[in-house]
This record gives sequence, C-alpha cells and structure tokens, in this order.
Amino acid sequence: MAKKKNLFKSLSDEDMKKKLELAAKEHSEAHIWEQTDSSRELFYITEYNKEENYFILRAGGKETKLNDKECLINFEAEDREFFSTGTLLPRKQGLYTFSLGNKVFRFDKRKNLRIPAEFTEELIFKVNRQKDFHFPGINISEGGVGIVCNNDKKEVFTVNKKFRDVFLELNGKNYAIELVIVQYNGDHDTEKGKAQIGLSFKTITETVKFNIKKEVQKCLFKALKKKKAS
Repeated sequence: MAKKKNLFKSLSDEDMKKKLELAAKEHSEAHIWEQTDSSRELFYITEYNKEENYFILRAGGKETKLNDKECLINFEAEDREFFSTGTLLPRKQGLYTFSLGNKVFRFDKRKNLRIPAEFTEELIFKVNRQKDFHFPGINISEGGVGIVCNNDKKEVFTVNKKFRDVFLELNGKNYAIELVIVQYNGDHDTEKGKAQIGLSFKTITETVKFNIKKEVQKCLFKALKKKKAS
C-alpha cells in the first residue's frame, strides 16, 4: 500500500504544462466524464495550447454528450496518471477543445481511483458499534480504505484477517460493507505510536460500490476546483 505522501501530488504551473505537453506528444488517451456521472467517454489528445491552456482532442466515438459541460479528465503521461477539470467544446473536422482548470493532480496509478482523506469532509472506518473501534481514514477508493490506529490496536489488524458487516462513514453517509480483508499493517510515516492499515473491500454490493465511487469522484472534483494557494 502506498504511503500517503506518495498518493497524489499537486503540480506547479511549470510542471503542469510540461506534463500536458508530454501528454499531447504521446497522443495519450483522455477519459472525460461529468463529475456526477460514472460513464466515461474516450478521446485522444492531439495538441496542447500552452498559452491558453487547452487540449485539442479527437473523439474516440461518433457522438458525445459532454458538449459545453464542465467535466473531469483523466490521462497519462510518462506512465503516470493525471486528473484535472475543464469544459469540452466542439471544433471543426470532428475535433474538440478541452479548456483545462487551474489544477492538475498526479496520482499513483491504481485499479481504482484512491483519494487522500484531506479531499473528504469526514472519513471513518467502523469495525463495530464501540467508539474505540472507529478509526480515522487516510485514503479511500471504491476498492478499499486506508486507516490509522494506535499501536495498541495494531494486532487487531493482522494481514489477511477478515472483518464482516463493517461500516464506512464518508462525508456524513454510512456505507455497509459485508466483508473486508487486511492487506497491509505497518508503521505510519508521519505519526509515532501509530500504525497504518490497508483494507480491501472483498464483498460489497454493486450499489454501495457505485455510491462510494461517485462520492470519491465528487471529492476529487471539489479538490481540483479549489483555488491555488498564492
């Protein structure tokens, strides 16, 4: 399990433009979707305009439902994964302009999009009803959650141990998860006396999985929309 400090990186303006230029040079795939919708549309990056900060894209399909809508974009450069926001507008000859937002995040490449807890309003993992078995989260995806516990609880989370009928509290909503399994148990890199635990959702309903995925995407969109610190 990747440590929190490597989970994501907010790029500087200079680094951002280098990566955007590289994505265009590599003709990378770009997956674009509305932040409230999980269905993605495929485009290919053909050019990057550095002065006006937009991509020129070629659609992967015949039609798009995303014209003139603010969306999330996911693309790769140098085999790293990036996310930003922007608006898709049609151009001539089947091409599109995607005007990018003021932030680009680099994420560790994973099967599921995993965001840090600082992107959320609240993230708590509940093993049972006892409050001393409620643990603050450090990252979350539709596939699992990272938590922190005191060292006196570390032995509770031995690798491969299973927990049934647990709850994830994310932004004030509770999600019931039928079965989780411990995948990682190690020292936390920023807090002494703390252990970092990685938990995988092994049995989860499609509805709960979809709702967690949607909430994670909303959190990412909100984080990307925040103004940069001066």
